[in-house]
Amino acid sequence: GIVVEVALAVGLGGATGAILRWQVGVFMSYLSAPAFWGTLAVNLAGLFLVGLLLMWFQGKLPINDVLRTGIVVGLLGGFTTYSAFSMEAVNMMMAGFYGRASAYVVVTVAVCLMGTWAGVMLGRSV
Repeated sequence: GIVVEVALAVGLGGATGAILRWQVGVFMSYLSAPAFWGTLAVNLAGLFLVGLLLMWFQGKLPINDVLRTGIVVGLLGGFTTYSAFSMEAVNMMMAGFYGRASAYVVVTVAVCLMGTWAGVMLGRSV
């Protein structure tokens, strides 16, 4: 039934999103960048896409509920990562980098909210 279809869509999307997120981390390691830059990048990109796609799915690019849920909840939910963000901030604090941790939290929240807003605005206008 529909519940099984949604569960499969979310599961497949989530697995794909998690693999993509891991690949961003591998790429950041290749660049010798701190891990938190990868987390910030996936959160910004993912939340921008959430805003954009939700607007498009409401009218400009209508898709069925199963596919929409698989993309937004599964793929983008698996791609973005609040848990990694939280652990990185706590690790910075535990290492005594309180200023860096505070800046990371403020920048992440602000930038991700702005990214989602930008996606919504673009989705409404395009």
